[in-house]
Amino acid sequence: MRLNLFFILILGAPFFLFAQKKENYFDYLQKHSLGGIENKYVLTLSAYLTDCGEFGGHQEKLNIKRIDKKIMGFLTIFETTCSPQGYKNRDNIVSESSFEISEQKVQFIVQYLHKVLENSLKYEMVTHADNEYGVKLDWSEKTDYNFKRIDISFRSFGNKWEEFEKLKIALKK
Repeated sequence: MRLNLFFILILGAPFFLFAQKKENYFDYLQKHSLGGIENKYVLTLSAYLTDCGEFGGHQEKLNIKRIDKKIMGFLTIFETTCSPQGYKNRDNIVSESSFEISEQKVQFIVQYLHKVLENSLKYEMVTHADNEYGVKLDWSEKTDYNFKRIDISFRSFGNKWEEFEKLKIALKK
């Protein structure tokens, strides 16, 4: 009987320890500002900048993912197209970079999300020469689901909205 009890304790202890760690990580995600970015979801911050007025511009995307409990940023900058013929080259990538986002820098993302939401609620006249800024929290891989947890955007006419550029600089430091 003692031998059976001994084997149950030896074999069962790792299971209970593993289950406890899993529960603590889940609790951590529940309290974390970016806890929704986990496993199946990626947060995409995007900017379409009209470098050429109504004749085109370029797009920049900052994908934020959680990989092995670390928050990572993946910045992709696409080619600038300034003519109707250039629209087919919109998906050409000019540069890609990745960087870890420390816990101290998460606040910059949260502040940016607040600013995008605030600006999306303001009335703006839509024209052809708008810069567009967006935020999506969506599936990390292609699925048949048409479900997004967050999908907001706004357009800024005239001067470029500097907050996207400020966020990129703050996160890369």
